[in-house]
Amino acid sequence: MNAKILIQDIDRSRCVVSEFKKLAEEYCELVKSFGYKAKPYHDSGVLKFESCKIEQKTRAIAYLDANIELLKECVAQGDDPRNSAQMLWRILKKIKAVPENDIFDKIAQGDVVEVYLDDHIQIYRNLEFFNFTSFTIDELLCGTWYKLYKRDFLPTLKMMKMAFKLLTKRLNKTMPWNVPEHVFDEIGSEENLRHSILLKYLSPLTNQGKMVGAICISHAKLVQK
Repeated sequence: MNAKILIQDIDRSRCVVSEFKKLAEEYCELVKSFGYKAKPYHDSGVLKFESCKIEQKTRAIAYLDANIELLKECVAQGDDPRNSAQMLWRILKKIKAVPENDIFDKIAQGDVVEVYLDDHIQIYRNLEFFNFTSFTIDELLCGTWYKLYKRDFLPTLKMMKMAFKLLTKRLNKTMPWNVPEHVFDEIGSEENLRHSILLKYLSPLTNQGKMVGAICISHAKLVQK
């Protein structure tokens, strides 16, 4: 199963609020069982999932399916889901994406590890991510990503340049972001957290020689406003 098939195989009849809520609740319970905080959705108000187009609903269900299965498999086999390198290997195996050989050596204790597909779909976040967010799963999976955070222009510009290299297939090895450590703020979240983040590495993923996505490694800390 490759990553796009993972999404395309979702039966659209599952893309309903009741299914999303059930999966989001299950995912959060798993995340919390390892000592991290996670909230599926706000108890009052309309879920963002409800107003999503069917493509985004399908992606949200696929993300939850893959990550719930991943955590359950890890527990069943006696592995620790807090081991970010091991979990990264597991999700890449699941989506049949081939990483650069050096990427696992780049992950340090406390790093946030994220996996993106080549059409901007985020298919994986490690558990460490949940130390640095007050967004609900509904907001993370169904919101517009660039509207979730605010940061200064210069780091934003440098990030866009790196992303352009990735999108135009000019990123063919693990590269440092070369973006200075900077502060960014959550927008409209429950706690409106402020973070200082160091973007460390961006590394391509391939399948049969074709680029299918990327791994992003960063290190964050919470700061007072």
